[in-house]
Amino acid sequence: MSVLSIVERSIYGEWVGKPGNKITETLNLLGIFTSLFLFWWATDKIRIARVNRVLPLAAASLLLISVLWSVAPGVTFTQGLVYFFVVLGAIGLAEAWDGDELMDLVMLICGLSAVASIVQFFIFP
Repeated sequence: MSVLSIVERSIYGEWVGKPGNKITETLNLLGIFTSLFLFWWATDKIRIARVNRVLPLAAASLLLISVLWSVAPGVTFTQGLVYFFVVLGAIGLAEAWDGDELMDLVMLICGLSAVASIVQFFIFP
């Protein structure tokens, strides 16, 4: 896992006294592989590049390219990389699942986020 520390440095940055955390490296790598797997699984059946897949990937790639003229290139690269893999995974989910299943998943995620934010409000006022 020490070879993969570039993932953590690119996502969270590096500062004095922070050598790297194996848990965050593993979670980042798992997120990247999950996004790639979801995208591959959904698009394996369809061989043509449809516009509804190309445009979001182009927008996410624009954030990665904007590192060249950014004031804070490290932050821009971090956010662009995260956004790119989130978009890649979302395209895979949208292509692979039925519309009703996808809306149930969105409903579940929104509900869990609402409960977590209320719990966080009471634990850390």
